Amino acid sequence: MIKIAIFDVDGVLFDTDEVYFRCLRKALERIGKDIDEDFYTIHGYDDCLYELGLSEEQILDVLAELQEK
Repeated sequence: MIKIAIFDVDGVLFDTDEVYFRCLRKALERIGKDIDEDFYTIHGYDDCLYELGLSEEQILDVLAELQEK
């Protein structure tokens, strides 16, 4: 029987935003794109790929690489 459940809203227990930024930046560098922290802060993890004007193939490549990590 489960007696306790912990729900983490990002940043409460562990701030994963920095980890996501670094992984996304590394994946984008492999396709010749770069983002800085300001761009990431404005657009967030979910919208960065679309704001860069990447092709659907590039987006899928980046997402596949991120899932491997």
